[in-house]
Amino acid sequence: MEKIKSCSEEKANYIHRRLQEYNSRYITDCEELSYCIENENGECIAGIVASRDLDCITIDYLFVDDAYRKKGFSLP
Repeated sequence: MEKIKSCSEEKANYIHRRLQEYNSRYITDCEELSYCIENENGECIAGIVASRDLDCITIDYLFVDDAYRKKGFSLP
């Protein structure tokens, strides 16, 4: 009998790729999104990795460096 167990990052990436392959047969209006905010030294201080399927956006990862949290951000 099969067992459910924790898997490696490599297997998690495999699962994600297979799901994307399957979904791409049915959902053709989609895209992967990734953006970052850099400080004046070019260091990444915040970023987001997401995907859009039709009108639905799924956030996979959202990161803000501790030093920049709760300070707000505005576009120039």
